[in-house]
Amino acid sequence: MLAHHRQGLPGALVTERPVALPPVRLEEGTMSKADEYRQFANDCIVWARIATSDDQREQFLELAKKWLSDAESIEGIELRRAKASEMAGEEIDRLGDPLATDEERQLRKQRLIKGPQEFRDIRSNRAKIKPGFPE
Repeated sequence: MLAHHRQGLPGALVTERPVALPPVRLEEGTMSKADEYRQFANDCIVWARIATSDDQREQFLELAKKWLSDAESIEGIELRRAKASEMAGEEIDRLGDPLATDEERQLRKQRLIKGPQEFRDIRSNRAKIKPGFPE
């Protein structure tokens, strides 16, 4: 049993005015990466409105511009990726084995479009790195 119990958080800072906290997102993964970046930009704009100095306000607005720019870049990548996948699918359908069952053709098509597991792992790891941010 502890003989001494401290109240509060040790080392916690006390401020004279409320502190803006980032919004809580309850359903992670439900929005596209571009939409997520736009939400970050909106958060920065909200923080800019309550900033305590012009310098702070400028920094939040610059950060919002960066998030919006990255969202547009990602959207372009997503559109090109979807178009490439569609084109690949059409070509695979054209060249597919007519003697294979529909199920087998779809399975082969899916494997060809997705690529080998080691390539998917590399793409997955690269997607975790946010553009414009150093590792």
